Amino acid sequence: TSPMLRRFGFKQVLLVDGMMAMLLIAVIGFLTPQTPLVVTVAVLVLAGGVRSMLFTAINTLAFVDVSNAERAHAATLTSISQSLGQTLGITMSALLLAGAQVFHGGAALGVADFRIAFMGVCVIGVLSLLPYLRLSAQAGHEVIGRKN
Repeated sequence: TSPMLRRFGFKQVLLVDGMMAMLLIAVIGFLTPQTPLVVTVAVLVLAGGVRSMLFTAINTLAFVDVSNAERAHAATLTSISQSLGQTLGITMSALLLAGAQVFHGGAALGVADFRIAFMGVCVIGVLSLLPYLRLSAQAGHEVIGRKN
């Protein structure tokens, strides 16, 4: 993550990596039981790596302007915010899945229901990237040692 941040900066990494993460979530929605195992594993490993880079960049940027004296409070607030975000994400995913099931009128969940839920998560994820468009191109440069 550090070399990517130094080369491209936080804004570009967050936007490009975030879009890649959402694209891979969409791809996961199209995996089926018939998908070759090697393809499934490759997609899941790539998706995990991309999301790991995204979370690292987000968490690093969250503490850029926090003084040492405020770091403990900021860590607590960040932890609570992330837990709340994860809870809301799981809730939205479950609602999308249940909505897809109702839409299809099925008693049991099917592949199509999961596909709809993954696409919904992808759309919500893309929308969550919009605030990064307003981020300064120089955001966090002092932390990563970038000059321009």
